[in-house]
Amino acid sequence: MIRSSTERSRPLYGPAVTGDEARRPRVAIVVLNWNGKDHTKACLSSLVTDSYPSATIIVVDNGSTDGSLDMLRRDFPESATLRYISSTTNLGYAGGNNLGIVRAIEDGAEYVLLLNNDTLIDPGFLDCLVSVIEREARVGVVGPKVLCHPRRDLIFSEGERYSLWFNWRRTIDVGALDDQADHPPRDVDYVVGCAILVSREFVGRVGLLDETFFLYYEEMDWCFRGRKLGFRVVYVPQARVYHRGGASTGGEGQPLVEYYKTRNLIYFMRKHAAPYHWIMFVPVFCLSVTKRLIRAFRHGNRAAIVAIAHALWWQFRPESVYARMPPGGHETGVPPTPGYRETS
Repeated sequence: MIRSSTERSRPLYGPAVTGDEARRPRVAIVVLNWNGKDHTKACLSSLVTDSYPSATIIVVDNGSTDGSLDMLRRDFPESATLRYISSTTNLGYAGGNNLGIVRAIEDGAEYVLLLNNDTLIDPGFLDCLVSVIEREARVGVVGPKVLCHPRRDLIFSEGERYSLWFNWRRTIDVGALDDQADHPPRDVDYVVGCAILVSREFVGRVGLLDETFFLYYEEMDWCFRGRKLGFRVVYVPQARVYHRGGASTGGEGQPLVEYYKTRNLIYFMRKHAAPYHWIMFVPVFCLSVTKRLIRAFRHGNRAAIVAIAHALWWQFRPESVYARMPPGGHETGVPPTPGYRETS
């Protein structure tokens, strides 16, 4: 709901910061928008309901052509707690969020939350995430329970385990019923990118998102890179967000989706899989691609077939062989903050 002119005189995110609240870690929330003004408007309105006192919001407009930026600036004026960044082109999930991450770090944020514009939050979720990442040693990434929207009793993600052998997410299926039990936080292989909180230390040592991915698998890659450096990735079920899913890409079967999911899975494996993983991965991957090609053929979706073919061919092109890697921590200009917990 858009706030009245009176409401707009207050900070967008939470109440005024006073006393002990001012000592809460500073969190920057990066919301990426691409031609999704209605979703972004609802997301920002949802963020107003959270009471975390030391947060700012950075809206990154990723080359939108639907008038998003003008509308958002009109309904949510820029202030000390809300800033806008505009890109002239669509840089993808990785590139657009990297703009926000760099700005957040430059502004002194201790933690950065990447939040999809097609999400709504549960009040108090940010304080819950920050409490866990502050309390637990070596944690560089935390993520909430992600529920579907509007069916909020259905699971979208409960933290993820991933098998490099079979390309399997070894967790609950999307759309399963939420048992609503009070489970404790637990270590996972990665958390989904629609809501992912990372520490300044994590960015400083691991680096930014790999922009070669552009779309899909970049958060998995980020978490895997962090785990190789000793960071823990933790799922926090007490924190909740609600995700529509496919708001920007249109979902399965779209050429954009088919291209990047196919291309980036192989690229991800090339970065992280050992030689022995390919023994099982190749036949499983070939079976999966064959099924998708048959489905596209039956539906007359020629564009999806062409997209998958282009994704496979990309693996042999020079830009794939010499794909640009993201800068390491020492190249980002983001040194670990004092008191970084290397071990417990």
